[in-house]
Amino acid sequence: MTRVMPPCHAERSRSTWRGGNAVVATPRQVTSRFRAPRQARNDILRAAVITLSALVALACGPAQAPTGGQGVQSQLQPKRGGVFHVPVPGGVVNLNPYSQSGASSNIVYPTYDNLIGREEAPHTNWFELGQPLGPRLAERWERKDDNTYVFTLRKNVFWHDGQPFTAADVIHTVNYLKENRGKVTDAARVLNMASVEAPDPLTVVIKTMRGNPDFLVDDILLIEITPKHLADSGKTLETNLVGTGPFMLKDFDTTTGFRLTRNERYWTPGLPYIDGIVGHSMSDRGTMIAAFAAGTIDAMNPEDKVQLETVQNLKPDLNSDRFYGNYGYGLWFAIDQPPFSDIRVRKAVQLAIDRPDMIAKGAFGDGMANPPGGLGWRKGISIPQDELLKLPGYNPATRQQDIAEAKRLLAEAGYANGFATKLSYGSYLTNPKPIAEVAASQLNNFGIKITLVPLDRATNTQVERDNTYEMHTSA
Repeated sequence: MTRVMPPCHAERSRSTWRGGNAVVATPRQVTSRFRAPRQARNDILRAAVITLSALVALACGPAQAPTGGQGVQSQLQPKRGGVFHVPVPGGVVNLNPYSQSGASSNIVYPTYDNLIGREEAPHTNWFELGQPLGPRLAERWERKDDNTYVFTLRKNVFWHDGQPFTAADVIHTVNYLKENRGKVTDAARVLNMASVEAPDPLTVVIKTMRGNPDFLVDDILLIEITPKHLADSGKTLETNLVGTGPFMLKDFDTTTGFRLTRNERYWTPGLPYIDGIVGHSMSDRGTMIAAFAAGTIDAMNPEDKVQLETVQNLKPDLNSDRFYGNYGYGLWFAIDQPPFSDIRVRKAVQLAIDRPDMIAKGAFGDGMANPPGGLGWRKGISIPQDELLKLPGYNPATRQQDIAEAKRLLAEAGYANGFATKLSYGSYLTNPKPIAEVAASQLNNFGIKITLVPLDRATNTQVERDNTYEMHTSA
């Protein structure tokens, strides 16, 4: 992994937005998951089998700051003022941070807050290990017992419309997610919550149904708090954005983008540094690269090696950051219906996928195989690469044995001549298409005839929500 810190050195996190930086990249990876029967999908989805990690890059335009090498972040000094221009792939569908249609993270992260967050260290990606949890809307918290958490909320925090933030807003958010299960994202994060109560306006007590040592990271960390009074007035999150974050919505358009302005009443004195953020809706990567080269946007995320090289050719003075991402792309299976309801078929596909070939063709040679359910580059949490590459389906030295076993399993399951199926993917993103194409080509050698089905953003979201696919490539 190589890293050259860019002048704007911004990373995706709430705290960096507070510091005046901005979202510049969504690191991508490749993984695979099973689609479970509808009543138990969340548990089964943890069992990823076919995994691949794509090395991608972060890019920022030149700025008046030291360039290249380690130590760039430490040399930069905050400077107030200015507007940061960012791309919004696919546009702003709506403003709901939990929308199944996919509200842009570039508009959600700067405007909403969570109870807790990560405390990032210099030269550390926001998703890497070793970053402790820190206070956000909750200034402190305590685990009373295995199932009881007490959060003390921050005083003098106000919503963008001037209303005070209280424990009632936290309870409202949890109830909203529970009541809209199956309709909004992140609803699963409240399923383990048995009760949420407020002994007083600045205290929240959450009791869980079962103990989970990772409750704060798995659930609380990723819940944006929304205002109760907005819902009480009959207004919806889809068309109204009232948060407690460092930036406030000025306006937005579903086709052109959005404008954010500094929240002068933000609960951290002196922040944010910049005056505002402008999001530009862009339908494809070519448009985004051209806008970056022309200076229309200040940062972008080349999602693969070819895109990065294109940007570097257009801007030779570019500074970039290359790192393994925290997103997984790969194959989902409909295991509640034939043929993937047969575990022998799923095992056969697991053995049939040629991971080195996938890395070469789907990740342009920059990547690594991930273990089932994990990220290969994460030390201390994943199987080391030298051990992983000894396992069936991963070991290049046993490739021929894996092929023979895959064919045997398919024949035993009644599919000696293979079968036909459909593999859908989100065409609005760069990574899923080459992964789907490589997978289809590899599985064709085993008689599995795949029809590729590209989906636009809205359709892809609906397909993933309703589980209406046979095979699917997604994160």
